[in-house]
Amino acid sequence: MVWPVKTRFPLNRPYLEFSKDLLYAEPLDGIKFRWIVNKRGLCHCTKMQLGGAILDLSNMTDFIVFDEPMVSADRTTVQRFLRDHGAGVTYTDCLDAYNAGFNESKVYSILPSWSNNCFDVFCNMSDGGGWTVFQRRVDGSVDFNRSRTDYRNGFGQLEHEFWLGNEKLYRLTNHGEYQLRIDLVSSEGKPYYAKYDFFRINNESDCYRLSGIGKYNGTAVNSSDPKEVGMSAHLNQTFKHTFPENSACNFTCTGVTCEGGWWFLEPFCGNSNLNGKYPDEVFWKTLPGGNTNNISFTEMSIKPNNDTN
Repeated sequence: MVWPVKTRFPLNRPYLEFSKDLLYAEPLDGIKFRWIVNKRGLCHCTKMQLGGAILDLSNMTDFIVFDEPMVSADRTTVQRFLRDHGAGVTYTDCLDAYNAGFNESKVYSILPSWSNNCFDVFCNMSDGGGWTVFQRRVDGSVDFNRSRTDYRNGFGQLEHEFWLGNEKLYRLTNHGEYQLRIDLVSSEGKPYYAKYDFFRINNESDCYRLSGIGKYNGTAVNSSDPKEVGMSAHLNQTFKHTFPENSACNFTCTGVTCEGGWWFLEPFCGNSNLNGKYPDEVFWKTLPGGNTNNISFTEMSIKPNNDTN
């Protein structure tokens, strides 16, 4: 439910007392919209802590109506109302934001069901919308030769070059079925893409192993064997890093120089490494036209498989 309330209300008041104040108080100039929601560790992006939800407000009739509050049990209706009035809204993922009517590719705050705190992600709203981006390379300004901890927690800038973080990626892909999209651009400006209809990684104790990669389709291939296409050959490989560190997930390539963290094939790097040293060691071996190591842009993103867009 959405209600225009005075900012002077203390947010730690008991449920009944707060609801009475909300119903009968005189409105003031400069009121702000607040979205009354269930308390479940509301994140910083809402700028509020409400102690409880006023779930029965829509059944009350003996109160004075100020400014025609909007009451709805439909999430999309509430989200669009808030959007139209400039209020912040938190979504479960990028697809949730897209389905609420947001079609601009940019940074959004999300609050997945498994998290007590919201966090920012970059949402790519092209190709049916709702893609949560977890990797991007643009110009080599961010060093991807990082430690296990950095790859676990994430690094970089969401609007430029970054890695979202293996722990977030693990939790996202293990709460529902997700598909994977990879976008590549050669140094000549030619775009390619690879889509896999399923993608999942294991937890940290298993070095974030690539435990699931689905059927491929796209343009980033010159091979007729789907097992040789980019990520397909890396199935069941753990996420290893070449940064010098005493870790079970350490990896040293044999016969080829490579850096960064990836689902490397031992003893060689494998068919792809989009986190290698930019640009020479960023590669995708099945790219058409001999452009294996000729990649200037990469972006990796996921979205739920139940999407109909």
